[in-house]
Amino acid sequence: MSARDQARPRRSDFGAVVGGVTLPFCAMNAAGSVTAMSDVRALAQSRSGAVVLHTTTVHPFVHPEFRSLQNPGFDKLAPLARELAASGSPPVVASIAGSTIEEFAFLARAFAGAGAAAVELNLGEAWVEATLAPCSRPSSAPPAPRGRRRYGFGCRSACRCRTAPSWPR
Repeated sequence: MSARDQARPRRSDFGAVVGGVTLPFCAMNAAGSVTAMSDVRALAQSRSGAVVLHTTTVHPFVHPEFRSLQNPGFDKLAPLARELAASGSPPVVASIAGSTIEEFAFLARAFAGAGAAAVELNLGEAWVEATLAPCSRPSSAPPAPRGRRRYGFGCRSACRCRTAPSWPR
């Protein structure tokens, strides 16, 4: 290494690739840590690796024992995901919770269509198990045809719907 190379400051790369999504920085907020829309928009202007939205459900979630985890439903957060994705913010990660595979698939497709770079499947929180009991009811989704691999949330490779990478939690 020459003296000239030593004099130049090194540029460090703290980015990461998670589940196929390139993050400009390796740290991001946790789902639910930023809930006010103004705070989410401010986070989108930061150097965060991603903007993780509050965990959302198909319908507004209101529960007396889990007040801190209430959410307005996907129809209020999907437009925010679209706005942030269009603004050039760090990648948007939608955190979703559902009680059936169909709800997870619906939410994943809705947020992918809105521009979310990834979808976090919230399966491990106590409030999800206590209130939604994900996948405890039988699914009405048809079984995969023999010899065909299924992708994402039941989409076949020939399917034209867009789904974002899924990160189970």
